Amino acid sequence: MGYYCELMMGDYPISSDRNEVNPYIAALFDVDDLYIYRRKKGDRNKIVWGDIEDKEENEMCAVFRASADIIKDRLIVLGFSYQRGEDDFYSSIADRISMLKQVFSGENNKRARSEISFLKKASYHTFFEALIYIFENKIQKKDLDNYKKNKNYKTLLYLFRNTNPFEDFPNSDARNVIRGLVEISPKNMLLEYDITEHLYSQLYDDKFPKTKEIYRDLILEDELPFEDRINEKIIILTEGSSDANILKRSLRLLYPHLSKYYSFMDFDNAAVQGGSGSLANNTKSFIGAGINNRIISLFDNDTAGYAATKQLSKLTIPENFRILHLPDIELASNYLTLGPTGLTHADINKCACSIELYFGKDVLMNNNDFYPIQWTGFEKGVGKYQGEIIEKAAVQQRFNKKLGKCESDKKLILSHDWEDMKKILQMIFSAFNE
Repeated sequence: MGYYCELMMGDYPISSDRNEVNPYIAALFDVDDLYIYRRKKGDRNKIVWGDIEDKEENEMCAVFRASADIIKDRLIVLGFSYQRGEDDFYSSIADRISMLKQVFSGENNKRARSEISFLKKASYHTFFEALIYIFENKIQKKDLDNYKKNKNYKTLLYLFRNTNPFEDFPNSDARNVIRGLVEISPKNMLLEYDITEHLYSQLYDDKFPKTKEIYRDLILEDELPFEDRINEKIIILTEGSSDANILKRSLRLLYPHLSKYYSFMDFDNAAVQGGSGSLANNTKSFIGAGINNRIISLFDNDTAGYAATKQLSKLTIPENFRILHLPDIELASNYLTLGPTGLTHADINKCACSIELYFGKDVLMNNNDFYPIQWTGFEKGVGKYQGEIIEKAAVQQRFNKKLGKCESDKKLILSHDWEDMKKILQMIFSAFNE
């Protein structure tokens, strides 16, 4: 007879897996997202199950549950961007047209010719607009006649040519469709992956294993292509131990649901030297060693950092590597500097932005002005001076104090400036979206 595992978003079914748990879908959830509890059979999703006999009968159930914003963040970490979804759509359309031409070649098949004609005019925007309309109105196939006046009625019909419009949406990976949905959904909307039937099929009856045991059995990472293993840590290499510690703590504080997907080099235990030159050498070593993990080498947004990455520009960088600099920020576009002519303001992006410049205005402000940048040596390789913030240790101490307060009381996060630190982290999250 078989069973089904259902993925639902806001109580509307968007994907169904017969006789299996989809490892790609399950991997979007964490062990803490798996809930095992008792419910009445009548509480099952009405669109999926309809009217159920024995509605009042209790059953054990197992459901993965997470909000749209958390799933969106995890998909971004995996590399799923809006552009990737659009590219996948047009590629799938082309494959469908090619298949129809091959299968019905030489035959007078009116239905196939009609579909080809329709698909040649198809646009991602129109299809996704229709999909959103289905989702927001919870449309079912039996109700389609009520929507004949809708401007995208032909697209609605096409999406319902089988049963589930989300599965009939042209794509090669359902996660591209989910990525588009969570982009436009309220942040707190829930995605639920109901695996109850799967567990009953394993003869667990009413004695389901503990959540960690179920999760371990379901998320078989070695069966997934490496790039799809969201639970494989992304390694971040930085210029020094203080950079790594600052980013690690900031990540845990600001994006706790993503912190477990990243690992930072342990400078102390590995006895690794700091600095942009050492980071460049470590990056070369990792490339030469053929490391499979996704790796981000994060250089400062300063002269020394760009001089170091210039060395790496001659190498062939593997697809699982990203060479990044701390991002340009508005604060640095007109920042207080100290040079031979005294104090002046200058654009220090790409010249003097170490991680301290991203600590927030509440940390960098000192006596009604910012801690200045002092110009030091001239780097011939890139033709620029290198700058460094004055009283660097004091600035770091102030930031660590800010971190400590917010770690002790998360409510204080909103009363501090995290704008530029978030820019670093968001850049890291989207590093593999290309």
